[in-house]
Amino acid sequence: MKRVILTEHARYQMGERKIDRTVVIKTLAQPNKTRLQPSGRKEAVRRITKNGKPYCAIVIYEETPEQYRVITIFISSKLKKYLS
Repeated sequence: MKRVILTEHARYQMGERKIDRTVVIKTLAQPNKTRLQPSGRKEAVRRITKNGKPYCAIVIYEETPEQYRVITIFISSKLKKYLS
């Protein structure tokens, strides 16, 4: 897998939202869905379980041949919105 670089903002959001680095890695490595954003950045979505409930982990990133540069990550309960 490519090297994963977390921006300062992504690290801050992970701390605020209590998101483990392994969630970021798994979402980038095995997303359920990916899409290109209008800005040119990419979005990877992976279904996860948190406290026994289904959620989506959404990682916004920039990709180069050598690395993933994670801009931000968040968790959402809106499965239909992100996985359909």
